[in-house]
Amino acid sequence: TFGFGVRQIIPDRAVTFLDENEVYGNLLNQFEIGAYIDWASFPRRKVFIDGIGLYPDWFFQDYLSMAQSPEKMREILDKYQVDYAITLYPETESGKSVPDFLSLDPSWSLVFWDDYYLVFLKRIEMNKTDIIDK
Repeated sequence: TFGFGVRQIIPDRAVTFLDENEVYGNLLNQFEIGAYIDWASFPRRKVFIDGIGLYPDWFFQDYLSMAQSPEKMREILDKYQVDYAITLYPETESGKSVPDFLSLDPSWSLVFWDDYYLVFLKRIEMNKTDIIDK
């Protein structure tokens, strides 16, 4: 397109991928994309966090603490029984982002990516589908 302005990058292809492959369960998503996921797929899919809901301080602190260490990430993923995740590509080379942790953890599998988003599935019985094996 021509002109000025900012194109809002939304995870439409990632959500379509999840719908086409019937991936459901407990989602982990980043704050910035929760409202779109909610709009595009409620009630089939409930977001982990978004900019619309009101969350208690302790929940928001859990969300922010995930980037502290792999151990903290695993603790939060287990606490909220996360089955799959939609994340933006890491913005920095810090190695402390959600996609960094998930890509290094053998209990998670990267199953989709486009120019902006990554989708990971936890290697659990519910997610044992052909998409993990591809």
